[in-house]
Amino acid sequence: MEPLLLEVDGMFCTSCARAAERVLSRVPGVSSARVGFATRVASLEVDAGADRAEVERRAIAAATELGYPARPWVFRPAGLGDADDEATAALWVRIAIGWFLGMWVMIAQVALYVDPGMAPEARTLLARASAALATPVALVVGARFHLAAWRTLRAGVPGMDLLVSIGSLGAWALSLAELGRGGTDVWFDASVMLVVLLLAGRLLEARARERGVNAVRELLDLTPEVVRLWSEEGVREVIAATVEPGAVIEVPAHARIPLDGTVTVGRSTLDRAVLTGESAPLRVGPGDEVEAGCTNGSGTLLVQVSAGVGQRVLDRIATQVRTALDQRAEVPGFAERLSEHLAPAVLVLAALTLVGTSLWTGSLEAGLLRALTVTVVTCPCALGVAAPLVRVVAVGRAASRGLLFRDTQALERAASVDLVVLDKTGTLTEGRPAVVAVEPVAGVGGGELLSLAASAEVGAEHPLARALIAATDRVERGGERTVEPGRGVRWVHGTREVRVGSRAWIEWAPSESTEGTEVLVERDGVVLGRVVLADAVRGDAAATVTRLRAAGYALALWSGDAPGPVASVASAVGLRPDEVRSGLSPLDKADAVAAAEAAGQRVAFVGDGVNDAPALARATVGIAVDGASDAARAAAGIVVRAQGLPRVAAALALAGHAARRSRWNVGWALLYNAVAVPLAVAGLVTPQVAAVAMALSSLSVTLGAVRRWPSWGVEGVQPMDAGDGAGGLHAPQGLAVGAELDHGGLRGPAREQVVGA
Repeated sequence: MEPLLLEVDGMFCTSCARAAERVLSRVPGVSSARVGFATRVASLEVDAGADRAEVERRAIAAATELGYPARPWVFRPAGLGDADDEATAALWVRIAIGWFLGMWVMIAQVALYVDPGMAPEARTLLARASAALATPVALVVGARFHLAAWRTLRAGVPGMDLLVSIGSLGAWALSLAELGRGGTDVWFDASVMLVVLLLAGRLLEARARERGVNAVRELLDLTPEVVRLWSEEGVREVIAATVEPGAVIEVPAHARIPLDGTVTVGRSTLDRAVLTGESAPLRVGPGDEVEAGCTNGSGTLLVQVSAGVGQRVLDRIATQVRTALDQRAEVPGFAERLSEHLAPAVLVLAALTLVGTSLWTGSLEAGLLRALTVTVVTCPCALGVAAPLVRVVAVGRAASRGLLFRDTQALERAASVDLVVLDKTGTLTEGRPAVVAVEPVAGVGGGELLSLAASAEVGAEHPLARALIAATDRVERGGERTVEPGRGVRWVHGTREVRVGSRAWIEWAPSESTEGTEVLVERDGVVLGRVVLADAVRGDAAATVTRLRAAGYALALWSGDAPGPVASVASAVGLRPDEVRSGLSPLDKADAVAAAEAAGQRVAFVGDGVNDAPALARATVGIAVDGASDAARAAAGIVVRAQGLPRVAAALALAGHAARRSRWNVGWALLYNAVAVPLAVAGLVTPQVAAVAMALSSLSVTLGAVRRWPSWGVEGVQPMDAGDGAGGLHAPQGLAVGAELDHGGLRGPAREQVVGA
């Protein structure tokens, strides 16, 4: 049975999604539930024989009662992500208010810390000012943390939100208690800092969620919203979403195809790069299937619709992209996984301390004070900030080197990669056809043949035409040109008639195979020869493959192109035949990634096209190289903005180092807790000592994040931490041997330019 889908609102983080998931899984008639934080969609598996309408009603009621309003899911590309945009704007407002008030709280608290001999009246004034400024932050700005903590606690899945709430409210309450007793040893700064920094982390998550929505938007924007509906009475324009299967639509020349269907009338060529990544034209005619998003050539087509909006191949690709991004976002980071176990432990320990101290001393006030001290000294601040702070610093360093990490956990995921999968077109190759061979018959010059082919194509917008024109400076502009859809172009200039096209139109006896696309040239009924075009291999592709292999990664090339061109490129860059797969559709690539991960491999997929978006989203980490399409950049976790392939290795190296540094920071925070918590339970930590200890703990993880980072070059990373098995490059020294930098480029042996077959 099809899963029951619900839209779920009000979720603040992945912990909220897990809470909603837990509650929905308890609904009678639901065998399993999965809630996506990024997509805001709950997918429920309904028991066979259960009343789906009743299950839907109960599920909506259960989620809404927990605080996450739900409603039936409806496919609607228009307005996609508007609610997320509003939530992100509100988050910016909270951060701005918290930052402004927190700045003054920090100034007051620093004065209290560094000048213990300050006049009592001045200390009291500063402490009260801190309380006045920190209270709105702890209670209002941080309200979403407290609400999420309560909901996740009710659902039985407490996480980082509970720790944040305990730490913030605990520090605030204990400081108020100290003020009430006439003391000035307060730490409102801990409460404020925890809320503001963790809100900044939530903002990063929101930006990652926006990236997922944008990936889907880019895909759906490839199809027009208005179509030309054909009937015997004429053609009229209607909204694409209203067209049902069986209807006939008209697709003008050079227009995007809006709906999947079958050609009934007309012949043309089809640019299917959106689905395959290849720009070579596909001839279509009556009986041939066409897909939404592809670009029609120079002929008008009548297409009988086979799939409406929501059921098209492109819709399925968009859905898979969003689902894959959602599943990837649901995997918690190291600190988040740790907090799931630490949060209940802190609650139990604080409760035991409250009861034990109250019984031992006979004073409930002493027990409450010591329990609050335990919750504060546990320092969820250091734990909560340890990993996010490293990520922020790493992302900043990466951005200055042309690497954009667009996922809050991309650093941690990239550090675990062991298989790097490369796309062909636009990744290993330049992504555009170029003339690689000119083969005239005897008595005809190569320059003349190329000039005739280019002159016939003047005014055409096809990639092959542009490549022919770019290959020669002998182009004639006059004459009359007629496009023959699906076959080629006819050029009449004076008394000459030149035809340029495929073998389906121009007969020629020689049939030598070629790994590229051949264009035959005929003048006045006599074939003069052929021009072969192919996609040129990037100059740095072979060197990058060699360096990645030396670093210990398994490598693969997966492409939607035919076996011949794929094998040619693989051979040129140094990939073995057993590492190559060809003829893969966008969904095939994503399925192959899923299969590899199911077998225990962690995959980095490197691509650039719209057709790569599902695999980029599904992989452990997707890497979009320079020149990538908007959809590919939106679906990827890492975007390379310059000097593409060599920086792929640099991105993996930086991620590995950041992951190790995050673990060091979290380990330091845990070591602090291991020492401080027993002292707090025993009552040996005074409020003043607790405040200093918390400040030192937070300072230690901050210094751990910003201390000197290794220097990365264009190809990768300088040798560091040899033998470190914590992720990243397995043999980092292999990436930098003999490499020198020259104004951001590679200086060394001349790089070989490999073209064609």
